[in-house]
Amino acid sequence: MTIILIMSQKLTYYRCLNVIGTVALFLAAASLFAENGHRRGNSYDEQFYYFFGLIGTTFSCLPLFLSFRLARFDNYYRYFLSCTLSYFLFYSISVYGLSQIRDVQMYLSHATLHKEISEFKPSELLWTFFGYAPGYKLIVGWTLLIGSTTLCFRTTRLLGAIVMSVLLSNIVLLNYYFEVSLLNQSSVFLIACLWIIADQAPRLWSFFFRNEVAHPKNYPLFPEGGKAYQTLNLLKAMFVFGVLVFYGWKQDRILQWTKNNNQKPIEGTWNIVNYELDTKEIKNLNNDFLKADMFVFERGYWGYVIEEDTMSRFKYLLDTSNHQFELYDFHNYRSLDLKGRYEVIDPETMRFVGKNNRDTLSITLKRNDKYHLPNRPKKDLGSN
Repeated sequence: MTIILIMSQKLTYYRCLNVIGTVALFLAAASLFAENGHRRGNSYDEQFYYFFGLIGTTFSCLPLFLSFRLARFDNYYRYFLSCTLSYFLFYSISVYGLSQIRDVQMYLSHATLHKEISEFKPSELLWTFFGYAPGYKLIVGWTLLIGSTTLCFRTTRLLGAIVMSVLLSNIVLLNYYFEVSLLNQSSVFLIACLWIIADQAPRLWSFFFRNEVAHPKNYPLFPEGGKAYQTLNLLKAMFVFGVLVFYGWKQDRILQWTKNNNQKPIEGTWNIVNYELDTKEIKNLNNDFLKADMFVFERGYWGYVIEEDTMSRFKYLLDTSNHQFELYDFHNYRSLDLKGRYEVIDPETMRFVGKNNRDTLSITLKRNDKYHLPNRPKKDLGSN
């Protein structure tokens, strides 16, 4: 129905823009569904959501239908698309800006220090590149955060869209050439940004290429401001503040290690030099675990067991006040759940004494001097 209507009407610039904006809106909704499905661990293919978006664009576009039938509604619908895409961009991009500012994303990892450059996956190489230059990452993070925030307000929306489109173009290229899984999502972000610029392209064309006066953009709602518009701006500010607080709270749960990072004595790369095992239930403890090449403890939360060319992740908790530890949720060693006490013998040596069910285990580890993060003294890595 919508396709027949579009073909039967004279296509103007703004009508074409409404069609493209509707497609961008459905793709934006699809990307949010795909992201939520991925976070919840659902095995959904992102392509399904984009296919759903295109089908929805074709058969479920009542607002687009009305914009073709009613000339007055055309301007309202385009304003609705501009606001919705702007808020979507802020909601989706601000989390990446905060993640880079707070060093949640793209940090140097102990888990890749043992690899040669030729062994890196393209995405790991990109992650390490950004992590090596925290100042550059900080600039990118603030640009993403401030640029996405300006999209929420009509007076700064065009400037924010121009800045964000330049930055997102670079991000799309990086995601494509370094095989990052966020390529589809970043492409949707770029399309939405370009649409916001295209909405005001005639004004820009008149100003820069025809030397004509660019008249102010006419807004169908609250054209002259007023108390209602001031109230709306207050609600926008509350929305921006609420989103940032929400994402900040979620990141605080990830960054619990930052509160006492200097008291984490085990962060780094270690080798087992000795172990004693009293096994009452042999099935509960896999001896291969004790023959691993290296152990990595990172950021007070994630750990890695490295065996030749394989790496298995686990989680760990550390209570520095009582010298208690727990190692659990092993990817390759599902029967392991070690709990007990640890002792820092010296900055380079540590001992775990604990149990895995009925098995008693004592492990002595030596810090691997070959692998430590740059620009960070080894004595700080081993301080208690």
